[in-house]
Amino acid sequence: NTHYATLFYPDEHVRACYHYGRLLRNCSDCACSTDGGCSTNYIAAMQTFISGTHAQYLCRPVPTPLFSDHATLARIYSNMGAMCHLVDSFQLSYCMYEKCSEQFKRANDNIMYYYAVNTMALQLAEQKKHDETFALLNKIENECADSNVIAKMWETKVFLYYNLQQYDSAIYSVNQLQAYGNCDATGFVKKAQAFWFVQQYDSALYYAKHVMTLPDASPQDRYNMLYILAYNDSTVNTDKIREITEERADINIDVITPLLQQLTLAADILKQDVERGPHYMYPLFLLFTVCLTGCLLWYVRRRHKQLKVETAVEQKKTALLQKQQAMLMQENESIQKKSEAIIRNYNNMRKQILKEVETVCDAIRGSEDWQKEIHWNDFDELCYFINEHFGLLANKLKAVEVLDEKEIRLCILVLLNFPFSNDEQAETIIYSKSGFGKFKYRMTKKLGTTAKDLREFLLKMILSMADFER
Repeated sequence: NTHYATLFYPDEHVRACYHYGRLLRNCSDCACSTDGGCSTNYIAAMQTFISGTHAQYLCRPVPTPLFSDHATLARIYSNMGAMCHLVDSFQLSYCMYEKCSEQFKRANDNIMYYYAVNTMALQLAEQKKHDETFALLNKIENECADSNVIAKMWETKVFLYYNLQQYDSAIYSVNQLQAYGNCDATGFVKKAQAFWFVQQYDSALYYAKHVMTLPDASPQDRYNMLYILAYNDSTVNTDKIREITEERADINIDVITPLLQQLTLAADILKQDVERGPHYMYPLFLLFTVCLTGCLLWYVRRRHKQLKVETAVEQKKTALLQKQQAMLMQENESIQKKSEAIIRNYNNMRKQILKEVETVCDAIRGSEDWQKEIHWNDFDELCYFINEHFGLLANKLKAVEVLDEKEIRLCILVLLNFPFSNDEQAETIIYSKSGFGKFKYRMTKKLGTTAKDLREFLLKMILSMADFER
């Protein structure tokens, strides 16, 4: 059931792991504890948190990932990072907070993302990686506008400058922290100690006294401040210092040591888990692999059958297309042969008719009748007299509405090819000699030819392909 819930309800599983892990970390009921004497159980909490982190990996083989609760997963990583920090496993803690920042970024929670980045910087500072620490802190300062995040950033800078023994910068950072109103007892402790190291004892004494009045000051903070107060003020009760020292010793013996043991074991469990990489539930994924293989085999067989059917259909289509193409080629060959025969017969008949026309033209040009005056009033008779083909030409020319009677007469003269000059042609068709050139040019433009090609154009009109086909 747990595996089923983890795989198919990963968000609910992560939330359950987070809340149960938090209970194990902070539970005051000793019955929760494995040793029966401690109010917390870090080992069980760490194992619970680790179980929660595995839910996101389980969904990766699923085509549509089901995991979406990145914010809760980020808080799980944050808890694990905090436990590692308490036992000085700063590198492992940095790794957890880095994952925490990634999850907050996926959840589009920019504020928590920069909180996580700030904590990453703190882990780097603990590892003495100062350049990388400053890079992350500058990133926060340049990109984030939230005042609480900026205050946390200055708090980290206080710690960093103090470790670098740059006490002036540490004091400046505490002042910036105070400007945001988020300076707690630890900040004032660092400020007092910074003034102490730069030998400004009055300021150190002032802030040491201030720390002693703060309710959130820890026993360790008070002990450190009493050290400054005792050095500067002989009236400080040394018994009070001894009392706090003994209290710290009791805490170390009765509380801190067992908790550190549990935290150390919990950090070791996490370290082993990180070194092994993301855990998958091997039996479940074996089943998943078998199911996936079965689905693939079924799909391959089904696809193979579909391909066979598609291939058969395609072959039938190809055969039918080839048959149609063969028939079409036969029809084209038949039409082509018929067209070639028609063209061949037409060319033969055209040559024969044109030869007859030239023979008639020669005869007419040499006849005595054409030595006499031509009477154009009997134009139709004249055309019939020349040749029945000329009569057909005359009818065609008359059918061209754009030609007038004089233009038709000129066409007949050009076709007969008499050796007439332009003046003689103008006199024959009864037209003025001065405008005959323009008259002839306009006529050729109407027919779509030139004066040079006019006779060839008229000869082609005697017998067209359309007339032959009819």
